[in-house]
Amino acid sequence: MIAPRPPTPNPRSTAAASQVRASPAVIPEGETDMKPQITLHVLSTRQQLHITIQDKLILGRCAEPETDGTPNIDLSPFLGYQLGVSRRHLMLVRQENDDIFAFDLSSSNGSFINGQRMSGHKGHTLQDGDELMLGSLAIRVYFRKEIPFAHLQTRQLIPVQLETEDEFETSPLAGPVPNIRETLTTQTRQFSDIEALDIELTTKK
Repeated sequence: MIAPRPPTPNPRSTAAASQVRASPAVIPEGETDMKPQITLHVLSTRQQLHITIQDKLILGRCAEPETDGTPNIDLSPFLGYQLGVSRRHLMLVRQENDDIFAFDLSSSNGSFINGQRMSGHKGHTLQDGDELMLGSLAIRVYFRKEIPFAHLQTRQLIPVQLETEDEFETSPLAGPVPNIRETLTTQTRQFSDIEALDIELTTKK
């Protein structure tokens, strides 16, 4: 007696069973699940990155091909390579009290906070408005999405002193004012004499 073949599983139902979605966590009333958000304002390109730090975040450049050391924030589109950013340059760490610490990851060109060089593997607390330098790439850190207009990096406008009407006045010519008619008549006579001399020399030949 031949045993009956088991039913062939439906690939669609199998795929659907494997894709189990987690139900959203229930947040008690009055509490939020929002992690601290910060804005990174890249001064070289005047672009902004709005990020949320869950635990830690690594800033650097993506390697080719990508490896396990790929940073979370790739600064290559912001001239990271040209400005000396290492592949794993800086790490931002969030503490339980939501303080953000910055650590230099032994980068080649170093990291600076407000002009002071950061010592390797020593955390530095970030404050709103602090300026980070990754190599020569300047990033200003804000703990809000809206950046004050006064803090935006803009080109310095150099005031141009306009000339006054007095500076446009021409100085008087030295000596007597030449007579334009007499000058033109003299030039005409000289030209006529030269023309007559040429004709006379041609006739003698």
